[in-house]
Amino acid sequence: MGNLLIHPERQIIWKALSYAFIDREVNYQRIAQKLHEHDISSVEEIFFNEVAPACYPNIASVIPPVWTFFSEEWLEEEITSLLEKSNRNAYRRLTYKLYVLYLKWACKDIWEAIKSSIEKEKAQPDSQSHG
Repeated sequence: MGNLLIHPERQIIWKALSYAFIDREVNYQRIAQKLHEHDISSVEEIFFNEVAPACYPNIASVIPPVWTFFSEEWLEEEITSLLEKSNRNAYRRLTYKLYVLYLKWACKDIWEAIKSSIEKEKAQPDSQSHG
């Protein structure tokens, strides 16, 4: 993995990115406001390798069960579980990597909207001085 972030920072990124997978209109600007201080390549890696594998099934289902937010506890448990399972053996690593490749295709528009919003937020003069 690229830049390793400490766990609380990672949880903030997980929570912000998870809003892209709820069953209602996504506020990309709000997501960007939470993420603009982070390296965009690290955010992209976390999006595709951690958040999308856990949250994509919600928007892929006929009747998405989550339409307001994913709980922080659920996100942490689901992402941790997926990553642990993917590291158990070569077969699981391979299938996880294939799933991530699929998600890079299936979620490319979502990621592009997030990335574009983050870039706009980074370009705002006042976003540089606010924490």
